[in-house]
Amino acid sequence: MDTMMKYNPAGAENITIRCRNRINWFRVVILTLAYTLIGWLAFGLFSTLLENSLTFWQALITPLALIFLAMDLVATFVSTKNQNGGR
Repeated sequence: MDTMMKYNPAGAENITIRCRNRINWFRVVILTLAYTLIGWLAFGLFSTLLENSLTFWQALITPLALIFLAMDLVATFVSTKNQNGGR
C-alpha cells in the first residue's frame, strides 16, 4: 500500500492522507505457484494412497489431476490477488 501525504502550507488543518492499494504481482505469482504445487502434490499423494493401482507419478498426470490443477491455479490466483489489494 502506498501512502501519500499532501501538505498545504496555508493551513495545517488541511493535511490529507490518501492510501491506494497496489498489487505486488511478484508476490501474487509466487504464492499462486506455491499453493498450486502443494495442492497438486497432495492430490497425487492422496490418490495414490486411496487407489493403490497408480504410482505417485502416474497419479500426478492423470486427466483428473490436470483438470483439478487448472481449476486450483485459477482459484488460487484470484484469491491471492484479492488478498493483496486487487479489485
